[in-house]
Amino acid sequence: MKKRIFSLAVLFFILLCTGSAHFKQTSLGMNITAFNGRYHNIIVNPIYGSLSDPIGMPFDLTAEDVKYNAAVFSDAGNAEHTFGRQIAEWSVHSNFTPIDIIIDADNLVKVDSSGNPIASGTEFSYYLFLPYIYYDGVEKDDVSGFMIVESGITYSSLDEGNAISKNVDPNGVNAGINTGFYPIRFMLTSEASNRIHSSFDESLIGTYTANVTITVEGN
Repeated sequence: MKKRIFSLAVLFFILLCTGSAHFKQTSLGMNITAFNGRYHNIIVNPIYGSLSDPIGMPFDLTAEDVKYNAAVFSDAGNAEHTFGRQIAEWSVHSNFTPIDIIIDADNLVKVDSSGNPIASGTEFSYYLFLPYIYYDGVEKDDVSGFMIVESGITYSSLDEGNAISKNVDPNGVNAGINTGFYPIRFMLTSEASNRIHSSFDESLIGTYTANVTITVEGN
């Protein structure tokens, strides 16, 4: 019943504002979206720009900001802030837990001028870093962490025992997760980075693309 009252109140406010306006306006409106029951919502905003920009895509695969850095695995607590190039931002929202975030990141493949993969083209593997912070309503404290995804290998936050998949509601009362927007960072794997930087190979020059699929599931 509360949901219905809220919807009516919003619509009434819109009508009231429209009726009391002192200037001529052709139209005024807004779309309202609501959920009744369990839901998940994940938002990914890619960052587009130019090669000269400090963040975003496209980017130079030979640049220092995407070069493999072994420190990411020895100092992983700072990985979400200090390693890799920011190429997007993301957030996740759910009104119940636990959740499972499943990420499939394809390897980078060389493509032609039309964006079609080149049959004999080179592939490069990479890591994606996805940090997060959410409020734990049971512990009454923020939980921070991050996921490290390697291309070519399906990642499951639940299987990995990642904190974002924990049940923050052991008593069976609906409790969810809402994160802010945080950067998705890109870094080449050691093998890919070594191949790019070890010696000049003209066959490696070109444009590379990859698809990344992120799915949120709940039990």
